[in-house]
Amino acid sequence: MGRLDGAQRSVETTGVPIVIFGQLTIDELGPTSAHEPRVEYAGDAPYTAVGAAIWRRPVGLVAAAADDFDVARLGALERFGIDQRGVRRRGARSIRYRVIYEQDGARRFEERSPHVAFHETAPEMADLPEAWHAARGFHVAAMPLESAERIVDGLSDSNPDALITLDTHEDEVGGRQESLARLLPRLSAFLPSQEEVATLLGFDDPSRAIGELARLGARVTVIKMGAEGALVHDATADATWLVRPHPGPVVDPTGAGD
Repeated sequence: MGRLDGAQRSVETTGVPIVIFGQLTIDELGPTSAHEPRVEYAGDAPYTAVGAAIWRRPVGLVAAAADDFDVARLGALERFGIDQRGVRRRGARSIRYRVIYEQDGARRFEERSPHVAFHETAPEMADLPEAWHAARGFHVAAMPLESAERIVDGLSDSNPDALITLDTHEDEVGGRQESLARLLPRLSAFLPSQEEVATLLGFDDPSRAIGELARLGARVTVIKMGAEGALVHDATADATWLVRPHPGPVVDPTGAGD
């Protein structure tokens, strides 16, 4: 093994301040007219890790890589300060999507893998390197809700002072209000999309939903509303803010929601 510089040696011995739990996907990206779509080895886990690395480094990545996932394609993450020791091989099939970008900016996801792959490649607490248990903050990205529940429960028990945030998957919230109500008090912040909140509560009104989620136990809620920005609510202070997106040139929206 090559020589480690001071920063790398510190990461090896003391862990990382932020850890992202999530999934890896193989995505075919492009407009409807694309005959040869761009193929990306990515997913919500690495995209979220890159977002976190803007604010604090290093970032630990915990994810399961299926047999057909080329982990070498994640090598570019190293320059962002993303530690991949939590990426473990899993004898399973990768999640595969065709992501179609429409002319009006809308996106459509077509699942190209058996749905069981979504469950087979979900990370677990056992994938978390021992040195990372004492991290300051953990984000649990979209995954099967049962897996998210086990991770949140495990983190709450092993590191009760840590910040824990949860994003949900749009296919995993319908009819799951009871499960989420049990989880919400254990979270530092709940980070759903507007569509997920509408599915969960049965109405599409973010301002009203903020209060309902607080009543269910959410301490801080951030509802992501795309081009409209994010609606943030602090239940303790009973305060709500609308955070508008910062204007700038759009280069590539892939992964922007993470």
